[in-house]
Amino acid sequence: MADTLAGNDRLIWIDLEMTGLDTDRDSIIEIA
Repeated sequence: MADTLAGNDRLIWIDLEMTGLDTDRDSIIEIA
């Protein structure tokens, strides 16, 4: 496992709370 942590691989997880699933009509209300 130490070999995988030594590389430059990154994982960014963004949790979004939205008013719906339509990105054109709905909006983000919380980012965690």
